[in-house]
Amino acid sequence: PVVDTTSHFSSRVAAERSRRAQVLGARMVMLMPPYHGATIRAGEGAIAEFFRTVAGAIDIPILIQDAPVSGVTLSATFLARLATEIAQVRYFKIEVPFAAAKLRELIQLGGHAIEGPFDGEESITLIPDLDAGATGTMPSSAIPEILGQVVALYRDGRRDQAIALYERYLPLIN
Repeated sequence: PVVDTTSHFSSRVAAERSRRAQVLGARMVMLMPPYHGATIRAGEGAIAEFFRTVAGAIDIPILIQDAPVSGVTLSATFLARLATEIAQVRYFKIEVPFAAAKLRELIQLGGHAIEGPFDGEESITLIPDLDAGATGTMPSSAIPEILGQVVALYRDGRRDQAIALYERYLPLIN
C-alpha cells in the first residue's frame, strides 16, 4: 500500500541528522526516500515533503539514492521535479534495473538542475550508464581505484581504453 503521509518523526530525524552531519563537516548528504517496512510506502507528496524538510535544515547538497532495496519507485519525472523545486537536490545515485535509460531521461528532464547523475549498484552497468550521461559511479566495490580510472579514461574521451580496463575487472564486479 501507498501511504499519503510519512511520519513527521522520520523527516525531523533525517533533517536533524543531516544538520549534524553538516556541522561536523559533511559536504553532502545521501538519503533514500522514506519507507516503513516491507509494504508501507510514502506517496510522492510525502516523499517531496521529506526532502523539503531535510533541505530546510541544511545548506549542503542532497544526493538521492534511488535503490530498489527501499521498494519505493522514484520516476525520472519525479526526481527531475525534485531537482528543479528543491535547491539542494542536485545529485542522484541510480541503482535500478535499466539505470542507463533512467539516467538519460532524468538528465533530459532535469537539465542544468542535475549536477551529479551517478551510476550505482556495484558499477555493473557502468559503461552504458556513462554513455547515458552519468558523471561517475558510487560502488561499494573493493576496486574503487580501478573504477575511478575507468571513469577518468571515459571522461577524457578514451572510451575504448575505459572499456578495456573495465572489462578486465568485470569478473570481480559480477
